[in-house]
Amino acid sequence: MAIRDINRYQMVLENQLEDWVSLDNPVRFISALVLKFYNDKPHLFQNEKGHKKTGRRAYNPAAMLMLFLYGYLNRMNSSRRLEAETYRNMEVIWLLGNDRPDHKTISDFRKDNGKLISSMAKEFRLFLKNEGFISGSIQAFDGTKVKALAKKDSINLNELKKRIFEMEKDLESYVKLLDSNDCKENQEDLATASELEVIRLNAQIAHLTNQLNEQTQLLALMEEKGIKDYYSNDADARKMKSLDGYIPGYNVQMGVDSKNMMITSDFVSLDGGDQKLLKQNVEASKEQIGIYPDTALADKGYATTSEMMDVEANGFTECIVAMPETTEMKKEALGVTFEYDQESDCFRCAKGEKLVRKFEKIKNEECITVYQVTKNPCKNCSLFGVCTKDKIHGRRVEVKSNFKEMMEFRRRSKTKEYIQKFQRRKAIIEHVFGTIKTWMGKIPLLLTTKKKVQIEIDLYATCYNLRRLFNICPMSELLNKLDKYATQVA
Repeated sequence: MAIRDINRYQMVLENQLEDWVSLDNPVRFISALVLKFYNDKPHLFQNEKGHKKTGRRAYNPAAMLMLFLYGYLNRMNSSRRLEAETYRNMEVIWLLGNDRPDHKTISDFRKDNGKLISSMAKEFRLFLKNEGFISGSIQAFDGTKVKALAKKDSINLNELKKRIFEMEKDLESYVKLLDSNDCKENQEDLATASELEVIRLNAQIAHLTNQLNEQTQLLALMEEKGIKDYYSNDADARKMKSLDGYIPGYNVQMGVDSKNMMITSDFVSLDGGDQKLLKQNVEASKEQIGIYPDTALADKGYATTSEMMDVEANGFTECIVAMPETTEMKKEALGVTFEYDQESDCFRCAKGEKLVRKFEKIKNEECITVYQVTKNPCKNCSLFGVCTKDKIHGRRVEVKSNFKEMMEFRRRSKTKEYIQKFQRRKAIIEHVFGTIKTWMGKIPLLLTTKKKVQIEIDLYATCYNLRRLFNICPMSELLNKLDKYATQVA
């Protein structure tokens, strides 16, 4: 039958809005979750708007939070798209009770309620832990670079200094030219021309002075924050290396539990690398779900000995981190090895020669101890050219103050048990970033500054956990568990 033959006047729809939403529809859990939090912690939902006697009433913050959880769960993060859904999507209409906030109201709620969204994310994770969906025993940590809502073109610190220097030279030349014109005013035949020239020069000097003040203030800001590249529409964004080259972005860190691959922690970092973030990840797990992991899995980007030592100092966590292959490790395959003798505080090479402590130096704010052969037998050694090429001093070994701990980590990393534990890492965490980045789409973030970007990451992480939960447990059982749950966030 053709479309034109359909008689739409004879089509019958459900009598009630409730009939449009099945009993196992995810929106029922979203509604129950937010209302549970709203009823137990009403102080977190306080709204400054809508308290005047005149004007339109404010939308309930609980309903707005439901809207965002539904939107991010269904890959709709735009406030305009969410506004459109309030008119045509029966699930959204049911969720909001037929309220229809405009896109400006929706957008303002997201950027102004970071504390509420963060508290909701934390409470949901505590619910998952309390009901046994998260164990927290084995967690994998990793980070990904997410492009900020900023143009790729940045203001470089060195270029800014050159620009200020050139502007100061131009300003100086304009002032000298103005002084020379003042001298010509005594000549009657040049008086009129001089007046016009003085007006033009004064205008140029005023304009250049304003520009110079702005650039000088920006330089002071960049030096204060210690940044080399500044993005005008997102001052917190940093230049970071990603698969797409260098981008203005943020380093999004997450921890994922091994039991059901659910997110246990997340935070936004301005560090371009992961070298100093392992301890912060473990502490984030403690802060957000209340426990330290027994085992922390991470790739070689986190292989910083001091960080791993700090983590294991808490007495709860074992670090299983891939150790990067260094030049020294590559040489070991060719027979270049050094063993440390603790009693005599020296190293012995593969040929039995002794390397004794020579001196200490500071490199990258770390104390380095240098060990060197007493004589120079290296040039006659069969490994010369592979071990060292120094004909004068012979082989040197430079070690950091924590080299003993580093060697212990390397020894552990070669054991069968260590390797088996580490092999689980990819299966735990890689899927999380792949899924969330797919949800984000071509424009990953819609908010600027680190504080507001954290709001979006909390929403994505919460909705990822929701999606995992819906795939694991029947809706009726989830609603029953939620009904008996007592909220814990203060």
